[in-house]
Amino acid sequence: MSAAPKPASWELVGAPAEGLPTSLVGSCARVGHDLLHDPTVHARLPELRWWAGREAGAPAGYVVVGLRTPQMTLFGSGVNTELAEAELAARIAEITQDDLIGYEALPWPACPGHNHPMEPCAVDEEAWWCCPASHHPLSVIGQLG
Repeated sequence: MSAAPKPASWELVGAPAEGLPTSLVGSCARVGHDLLHDPTVHARLPELRWWAGREAGAPAGYVVVGLRTPQMTLFGSGVNTELAEAELAARIAEITQDDLIGYEALPWPACPGHNHPMEPCAVDEEAWWCCPASHHPLSVIGQLG
């Protein structure tokens, strides 16, 4: 069995050199934009970068994607890059949010006027940050700030 290639690494709103689906790169850039526009995240976790790679034996279309700093990998989670674009962006937002809330104690992104974070959702073929109390879409993922 051959080893999986070295994972790609890139800036939050940039793109890796090659080898990853454009749908994944675009979804990561949208979530990355929102991360960059949160001063608390930026202060606590400077120099965040995406990383992604294919695992040997994983089904076609599945890629492990996550965030890292120069000191450590924060998380990595498998995603199906064949999802519809809105669903993929919401999934990237969800796994990022799960790590930030669960392991970094960062309730990101804040829900305006409430004491809870917004949650990602896909509505009408668009990825949104939604209020978990009202279920109303509040901001398109990638347009915070």
